[in-house]
Amino acid sequence: MAEADVFITNFPPGVRQRLGITYEDLGPLNARLVYASFTGYGEKGSEADKPGFDSNAYWARSGLMDLVRADENTTPARSIPGMGDHPCAMAFYGAIVTALYKRERTGKGSHVSSNLMANGVWAAGVLAQAKLCGAKFGERRPRERALNAVTNHYRCKDGRWLILSLLNEDRQWPTLARCLGREDLIDDARFATRPDRHARSLELIRIFDEIFATKELAEWRGILDGNGLVFGVVGILDDIPNDRQMIENEVLVPFENDTMLTVNSPIWIDGSNKVKPRQPPYIGEHSDEILREAGYDETSIRKLRASGAVA
Repeated sequence: MAEADVFITNFPPGVRQRLGITYEDLGPLNARLVYASFTGYGEKGSEADKPGFDSNAYWARSGLMDLVRADENTTPARSIPGMGDHPCAMAFYGAIVTALYKRERTGKGSHVSSNLMANGVWAAGVLAQAKLCGAKFGERRPRERALNAVTNHYRCKDGRWLILSLLNEDRQWPTLARCLGREDLIDDARFATRPDRHARSLELIRIFDEIFATKELAEWRGILDGNGLVFGVVGILDDIPNDRQMIENEVLVPFENDTMLTVNSPIWIDGSNKVKPRQPPYIGEHSDEILREAGYDETSIRKLRASGAVA
């Protein structure tokens, strides 16, 4: 511990106290130590020792599980594996690196912490802050009854979806109408101005639903791309292995000495090469190497293997 740079733990405070590995225990052993602790619900209060996973402490407790529902009549949405763990890891990394930078400036280590609940509320921060400011929220409307037809999602002929995000409506509305093959909508009195389009959003959504249902997603991408229109493809997992934009930007990279792709970490620093990702080891692949480093001779290693003590 006297030579360690960073100590990381996700034990609850009570367990750390019982094991004698709190910051108060370890900090005096190394004045430069960065002690990093991660919990489900924080270091204080009645829930400090409560175990948590990203599905409950990040996703459910923060309100995200409720907020992403299509409307008030559908069930809360389940998270996918790692959905909260990965952004929490990035926040934790940021805390550790900041503490290391502080140490370079001051010569002193420190205790840094983060938790699943805090990161979840941070992710939901726009609406959470609105509530803290006293905002009143209206009915959560399904897409068929959205208040703005040009910031809505639509189903294509092949069952795939895309989402429009036209925030500069006055400039983009004529372009969208032309791309959809409905120039008549530009001069249609029902949709002439932004207030008109918003007031008749349900009617415009029905028109768009009919239009987008006439072509497959790939064709719509070709039509909409390059016209200054902001839209996005609602991706599915089958898209990922062949997504050229992801591959060319090293979002997906091959494992070392392999052609299989893996998901890259989302940070790049000019002039610094990342360590290439490697396949996980097979069970027992490095057992002999580790045992030798621990001082075991070949005879002892063979006995351990023969007894089934190690793989």
